[in-house]
Amino acid sequence: FVSHWWGQSVLDFIMCIQAHARDHNLKLDTVYWICAYANNQHRADEEVGDDPKLCNFYRALEVSEGTVSILDRGAVCYSRIWCR
Repeated sequence: FVSHWWGQSVLDFIMCIQAHARDHNLKLDTVYWICAYANNQHRADEEVGDDPKLCNFYRALEVSEGTVSILDRGAVCYSRIWCR
């Protein structure tokens, strides 16, 4: 499961994922679940629905073997409202 800041360039994001896979000796076919690309971020309330346990986000967290938080150069990820 990958969390990241949307303002980061896609190239930097890909380089971070590649570095993570290399640093952890992961196989080339390792799958990363990226919330921003799997859920419609403009309709998050509809994506989650009435029962969050039925949504893709919850199911992805349930089967994830770990989490990756990709930081940009300014660590903007940690300035999000839920991190304060």
